[in-house]
Amino acid sequence: MGRCRSGVSLPYRVARELGNRLDRRTREISNVVRQCIVVATVANALGGMTSYAIGRFLPAKPEKNKALTWLQRYGEWMLLLSWVPLIGDALCVAAGWLRINPWLTLLMLAIGKYARYLAIAARWSWVAA
Repeated sequence: MGRCRSGVSLPYRVARELGNRLDRRTREISNVVRQCIVVATVANALGGMTSYAIGRFLPAKPEKNKALTWLQRYGEWMLLLSWVPLIGDALCVAAGWLRINPWLTLLMLAIGKYARYLAIAARWSWVAA
């Protein structure tokens, strides 16, 4: 005979079946969370690439702003911070304006945004537990 936390006795098979159903449900939720992370990452990275494309069409006159200065100093690595509110879009536009390699830009955008959504999901699962 198995026991639940409340001390109520249950037949072993019933307890095992209940545990299996809970494990299955947890795996289903985990798969949904993974899918949400991937969809959010792809959509947000494509949005960043739209800002990049806008930057490619800007005239090439030298204007100094914080995002442009950071991007010139640190290069494409700065695009890992493209998820940060307020400066993220400016970084993407500046990357397009500076004609940084679009594939490298997409890679850095995706890595940064994936890390953000992974952190959000980890925090959510920690709070929900």
